[in-house]
Amino acid sequence: MTEEISGPLGEWLADRVPKLAALSHRRFPQVPAEDFEQEIWARAYHRKAKHAKWLREDNDGLIWKDLKAAGTRLGHEDARYRRAVKAARDGYRSIDEAFYSTGLLAQLLPALIAAGFDVPLAVANASHQTDAAGVHIRAEDPESQGNYQVILMDVCNAYKRLNEHNRNFLKVYYGAPEEDTDEGRWERHKIASSMGMTYDAFRQKAHRALRKLQRELGGEDPWRKQDREAA
Repeated sequence: MTEEISGPLGEWLADRVPKLAALSHRRFPQVPAEDFEQEIWARAYHRKAKHAKWLREDNDGLIWKDLKAAGTRLGHEDARYRRAVKAARDGYRSIDEAFYSTGLLAQLLPALIAAGFDVPLAVANASHQTDAAGVHIRAEDPESQGNYQVILMDVCNAYKRLNEHNRNFLKVYYGAPEEDTDEGRWERHKIASSMGMTYDAFRQKAHRALRKLQRELGGEDPWRKQDREAA
């Protein structure tokens, strides 16, 4: 395919594709760099008209992003395959694996923080009233109580594996009132100011810490998430 893409685009690709393949291999080391390179060249070949147009318009950043997505997609597909093989070998279905979205973690953290990361206390709070995560366990539904306890234990254990800086930052951010209220917004603005940060920087740092917590729990669900980078 390299020979079939000539001119400025061919030269641009000959320089960038190996670099993109190397980057993808560092992110997904179980996939050989050669496989990434082949996948990226295939994307380049099928979209060469669009890429040539972008290059003429000095939008080569769009080409880079598009080709990077091809590598990411291959990496995710390989991860799904490996999980499926492991599931079959160990006697369970891949759908049985538990993954935690950042949205769910953002809901659960206030409940754990309110209970001082004492899981039995957090479950008891949810049994008596609607807790900070918006959960209210009914007495007639003991299975929900057990499930909620397992989820909170997972999150609590992952939280303890974070370094002290990220633990403290999550505790400060998610221990404040909800930001979709006037009180919450004002409180978090005050906290950000006291830390010498803008509110946007405060939120971004909290999200990065939340993503680190998610990684401790196994990362994003590779079965449900769409390859957002792929068009």
